[in-house]
Amino acid sequence: MIPAERNATPYTGISKDSILLERRKELCFEGFRFDDLARTGSDIPLVSPFQQTHRGPTYGSYKYAFPIPRVELNANSNMVQNYGYSTTK
Repeated sequence: MIPAERNATPYTGISKDSILLERRKELCFEGFRFDDLARTGSDIPLVSPFQQTHRGPTYGSYKYAFPIPRVELNANSNMVQNYGYSTTK
């Protein structure tokens, strides 16, 4: 229905890729892109080979995870910082 309402070519079938593409269009600039990539187990795509020298982190890489905030680590002594991030300030 969404493509038809926008005078775009309607989809002939439903797939995960078409759903994610529509979600990406509908929520553009809302800040959900990383969450969608992580939830679907996707790598972070390379945007520009000239501006991005790290090739985009692959899913499962330690560079893909955020550091755990210090306040959370202090609140729970059993918690361990994500690999690749310093535990000292």
